[in-house]
Amino acid sequence: MKFYLDVHLFGALALTKNKGDPNKTEYRKCFNSGYSLTLEDNNLTRLFLNFADGFHAFKPYTNGIFFREHTFYFDEDTRVEDIEAIFGNAVDGFKDAIEISRTFIVSGLEIEFSWYHDNEGTALTYMIIQHDNGFYHGSCPAAN
Repeated sequence: MKFYLDVHLFGALALTKNKGDPNKTEYRKCFNSGYSLTLEDNNLTRLFLNFADGFHAFKPYTNGIFFREHTFYFDEDTRVEDIEAIFGNAVDGFKDAIEISRTFIVSGLEIEFSWYHDNEGTALTYMIIQHDNGFYHGSCPAAN
């Protein structure tokens, strides 16, 4: 299934906002297709897409992400700069001894990318998509 980012659809499933305290949370792990769904009260609230072969037993997700009239295909060779060219400036991120992370707010969604890195290079590992919960929106007045 392809993810249609602009309209928040994964196949026929609409990505909805987290309601806070769901009565039932279900995780559907589709290892052979490279993704996992989080369902809260039968509503899709979080999508995990894997790009690294064998990461937590997942095969790579290869179906593409449709965004701004283009389909993008990501794999382990996708660089941080490639993602930034598509999604713009990250609102958060870090680089430590083994991981690089970038978070973007796009089309009302919070999108996190993670890369593994070592002396041999960098590999895109996964992407998590959920509704923007407002965490990265400032609420303090600007300093004078």
